[in-house]
Amino acid sequence: MKSRIDRNPLLSKEAQKELSDFRVFLKCKDGIAQQAVAAMLYAYHLQGFRKKRIQDMFERFMSIINLPPTVSGSVDGTSMIEFLEKEYGIDFDRIKLQTETEKEYLERVMK
Repeated sequence: MKSRIDRNPLLSKEAQKELSDFRVFLKCKDGIAQQAVAAMLYAYHLQGFRKKRIQDMFERFMSIINLPPTVSGSVDGTSMIEFLEKEYGIDFDRIKLQTETEKEYLERVMK
């Protein structure tokens, strides 16, 4: 028997699919952000930054991530990307996160 799990009959099938994808994003977003910040801090490590400077940079990241909304809106990932693309010509589409395989993932989480 098929059960209707968390389906909203008022939403189209396309909207339901988008909502499902968004829920997956919500589950993954913190891990992805942690890996991105780790990569940035590791880049600073490779440049010769020491413990204090790397910890200070981490705290700066945290202060941006935790900014409260302002009159002009909130500071979120999308608005930061748009700003940095426009202001500095950063091409965020070049970012392709390397990750473990499904097999490696299962071996790690099923210990």
